[in-house]
Amino acid sequence: MAVSYGFFDGDTEYGQEEFNQYFDAFLRSGVKVEDADENGLYQMGLKVTTDGKNNITVASGMAILQGFWLKNSASMNFTLDRAQGTYARVVVRLDKSEGNLAILVKYSSNGFPELTRDEFVYEISLARATAMIRDNAIGPFQVYDERTDLDLCGSIRPRSVTEYDTIIKSEQDRWEAWFEEQQSGAKAQREIAIQATQPKEQVAGAIWFRTY
Repeated sequence: MAVSYGFFDGDTEYGQEEFNQYFDAFLRSGVKVEDADENGLYQMGLKVTTDGKNNITVASGMAILQGFWLKNSASMNFTLDRAQGTYARVVVRLDKSEGNLAILVKYSSNGFPELTRDEFVYEISLARATAMIRDNAIGPFQVYDERTDLDLCGSIRPRSVTEYDTIIKSEQDRWEAWFEEQQSGAKAQREIAIQATQPKEQVAGAIWFRTY
């Protein structure tokens, strides 16, 4: 069937595909921005921090990937392993074939690991890490936050914001053109005033929108 729809009570059954295509239609993949703290500041969840050695911690938080969600309710600890590579990325991975989401570390010995984004797997990057060279020896990993990079992660945000703004701007332009025409154009029908005080010398049929 070419047309599908939902959701209704009754005998129709809905599954994973229907629910996730619904959420994916208006939410872009990313990390949730938490409520403002006592200082009025907003912070993204799932922040990756390091102890200056090879131990990292992923803070609590939530992410949505293609309509699927992951919630980390407690800090997660990892020990970065230089034997697996001197470049690493901490990612949230959606695996549709396995039916799960996970936070994990990817390694590489030749540049930062690429994110996998194909039919079954989709990843966002929380942070990248590289082992530093000190005194001609490989030292501990240094971590760089990547959550604000829209190509790699970004926050959970609505889709089509640009398109929405374009539509609103178009409607505003049409309104202003119509208003100007009604005021002084050749097709003017009524004099329209939008102001706080009553216009002077109004003619019969004029319209006054009072502002406060």
